Formats: sequence, C-alpha cells, structure tokens
Amino acid sequence: MFMDFIGNVNLPKILIICPIGFEKSIFDNLVDNLKQTYSFCIINLEYEDGKISYKGAFNNAIKIENLLSEKNITGFKILFSLSLSGMTAIKLYANNKIKFDYCILDSTPMLDLGLIKEKFITSVFLKERANSNSYANEYKDILKTALGDNVDIFLNMVDKFDEISLKYIIQDTIRFNFPKIQEIKQNKLYIRYGENDFSKKSINYIKLHYNKSNIYIKKGMTHLQEFLEHNDKYIDFIKKVINITD
Repeated sequence: MFMDFIGNVNLPKILIICPIGFEKSIFDNLVDNLKQTYSFCIINLEYEDGKISYKGAFNNAIKIENLLSEKNITGFKILFSLSLSGMTAIKLYANNKIKFDYCILDSTPMLDLGLIKEKFITSVFLKERANSNSYANEYKDILKTALGDNVDIFLNMVDKFDEISLKYIIQDTIRFNFPKIQEIKQNKLYIRYGENDFSKKSINYIKLHYNKSNIYIKKGMTHLQEFLEHNDKYIDFIKKVINITD
C-alpha cells in the first residue's frame, strides 16, 4: 500500500482510496477543481509481481490507519472511494480512529448473499483463473443470479489478483461484514449507484444496516459510469454535499 499527498498540508484534507485496478489519474479533475480549498491523500494498493495484492477490507483499513498515524496526518474532511475499494472505506469510516466529516462512496458492492454462494463463486473464479479457458461461461446463468449482468466485470478482474487476493475480494463482495456505524455518522454517509450496476443490489442491505445514510440511484448509469464519463457533474455533487451542513 502506498500514498500520494497533493497540496498544502495545512488545508482540510480529502482521503481518496483509489478503486482497485485504476490509476490515481482518474482523480486529476477532482484535484484540479478542489485544490485551492483542500489537500489530498490518495491511497493505492501495491502491485506484487504484476498482481494486485488485496488482503481484505478490514486489514486494508488498519493499514491505512497505521500509515496515516506514522505520518501524523490529520484534519480530514471527506473520505471518498469507488467500487471495490469502498468496502475498505466503510471499514475505515466505521472504525472512527481517523475522523472524517463525510464519507462518499460510489458503485461499492456490499452484499450479503450467504456462505454457499460465496463458496460457489469462489470455486468458479479460481478455476477460471487456473484454466484461463472461459470456465466460468458454463456457469454464467447461475452467476447472474448473484451478480446481475455484470459477471464480465468480475471475470476481467480474475487475472489481476493472486489466488489469496481473489478469495478476499469475493468474500468481501458477496458476504460483506457490515461494521456498526453510529446514526449520527450514518447521516454523513453518501452512497451512489448506477441504475444498471450490479452493485445496486447492495441497497437493500445498506438500508438494513445503515438506514440513516443517504442513497442515490443514477438513472441509466452502469458501474462507475457517472464518475468516469460525467466527472464535472460528480464534482458538483461533492461540493453540494460539503455545503449541505457547512
């Protein structure tokens, strides 16, 4: 895990956990728009032998806490993350060792589909990884019951992870262990999903565990589409969130 710091250390800070498989450059426009008011800590996962190392959302959150503590970085305004890395962000936000005024997540899967589905999906994807012969195509109809029409998103990830990391990713995604968050902090939790994103299935579970949070559905959008293709509108949303209670 490594961190880039951008801006004046004396400004309020935004902590960004970069989505798995993406470079920090996807945040360039966000940084340019807010750099006069905020500084940025951008966290990314390390690559080991060309693979992304992922050891679970809970472990990642602890590593981030330790990293920020070692560097004595405080004064955070926003915790922001996208897609799979949002699971680490929610653990970090719940731990409350690092204080954030707001937490904003986008396209983050937080499902609780049970141990049987987790084991099945893990088995299929590990065999897909080992064989590299579209093994998972045989099970696409079954996989769609859990992952919707976005099975290919997961299949495209298979070769990016070592076996242990892949197991952790599937465990966190399919059987997410929701950490307890105080109601007053839930009010500052903003979660967005595209209308056509498999992650949208998470909403039912989020409402169960975080019923005071703020959930948005973006009409016609798929996984991460709004942030990647309509970035200026997304930045306007972030500014609006900051100004709601400030």
